[in-house]
Amino acid sequence: MTAELSTADGDFRGQVVVHGHWGRPVLVFPSEGGGAWDYQNHGMVDAVRWLLDAGRVKLYCVDSADARTWSDHTVPIEERARRHDRYEGWLLEQVLPFAREDSAGREDFLATGCS
Repeated sequence: MTAELSTADGDFRGQVVVHGHWGRPVLVFPSEGGGAWDYQNHGMVDAVRWLLDAGRVKLYCVDSADARTWSDHTVPIEERARRHDRYEGWLLEQVLPFAREDSAGREDFLATGCS
């Protein structure tokens, strides 16, 4: 399943790719500049397939915002920080509630990333 989520003010929009049918929710961050499909495209979903198939974990892979935040050296550091704050707001106000509802209200999230 894939979901496009945006902040309430529409200031940030990103993608969440879900893998699995049940299990402990895992928020998956891509490497710098990466996207929500990277975990699958680089073989990581296959590496944990046995956990997914057994219903032990459910992955919520998110887009990064690096190109718009810390890696965008065309804007001052203060603006990069403001942009990162919007990304964090997207995670807290959109992604986590989406994943919580999708995983029957579970609160025992894990987080992982490749870099």
